[in-house]
Amino acid sequence: MYSAIRELIYPFLTPMGLYTWSIIFALVLMRKYTRTAFWIAVLATTGLLMLSTKLVGHHLYSQLEKTHPPVPIELLDNADYIVLLGGSIGVPESPRVTLEFGFIGDRVLHARRIYDAGKAQKIIAVGGNAVPEYGVLSEAEYLSALLQEQGIPESDLILEQRSRDTRENAMYTAAMFDRASSVDIILVTSAYHMPRAFKLFHDAGFKSVVAASTDFHVPDRRGPLWTRLIPSSTGLALSSNAIHNMIGGWVNSLVPAPTLSQIEAAERKLP
Repeated sequence: MYSAIRELIYPFLTPMGLYTWSIIFALVLMRKYTRTAFWIAVLATTGLLMLSTKLVGHHLYSQLEKTHPPVPIELLDNADYIVLLGGSIGVPESPRVTLEFGFIGDRVLHARRIYDAGKAQKIIAVGGNAVPEYGVLSEAEYLSALLQEQGIPESDLILEQRSRDTRENAMYTAAMFDRASSVDIILVTSAYHMPRAFKLFHDAGFKSVVAASTDFHVPDRRGPLWTRLIPSSTGLALSSNAIHNMIGGWVNSLVPAPTLSQIEAAERKLP
């Protein structure tokens, strides 16, 4: 239920969603309150243009990415499992003829490098389907296929296929263990997503959670100022994704998480 409500509400809280509702509200007011409607439209448009600049997008993104900076793989602590979180994957549907990485390619590559470095012997691929679709496999199954293409044996891969959002990623992964409090994990996800994911996995009761951030979007060298003041779809996408994750973090802080006893036991236990 929580996941379904989230999918319905979040689009209206994005910059474009808020702009659309502001313009609709202005149009409703226009007939009787022309001046008020005018200023609502002006403020909404100005706000959207500002959020569409890389200057603002980079600033919002960097607030998330700097929370867990990159750590050289050789400096990561050893753990029992690498936990790889799913995301948008290029599923093999027309016009694609093969499975593609999508934007989670960095996550898959980083997890493989950590595995190859001997930091953990097993990888848990995490993710179901936020919105179930006929003929579409779980994110975990696609992650498993990509990891096997990278040379990781199927015997070292474990799938968590029931979760539909980051909170459920953490809770269902923890539920796979009899005692999550005795398990050390290395958590692999995008840097912008790590603050929210790290807190949720920590709160899920694991013995320790080591953040292995990847997929950084904001470089230290960002180019001339004037190029970052021009509104663009890239700037808007950065701002939208950052705001989405910030709102997700606030919601997770305000809405109490269910206990493990309230979640159904995972369909299979880890060996």
